[in-house]
Amino acid sequence: MQEIHRLDKRVSLLEEGKAKKGQVDPKIIMLIVLLFLLYLYLRSIGFLK
Repeated sequence: MQEIHRLDKRVSLLEEGKAKKGQVDPKIIMLIVLLFLLYLYLRSIGFLK
């Protein structure tokens, strides 16, 4: 019975690890978009050449 419990724990830990894989934090995406917009704005007013 104890072996089944250990096996169940190991399987659940593996499933949690797979669930997190490939997820991107939305804050990072928003930061990249804002930096890109800032770059375009500074380029349009002639600050960056």
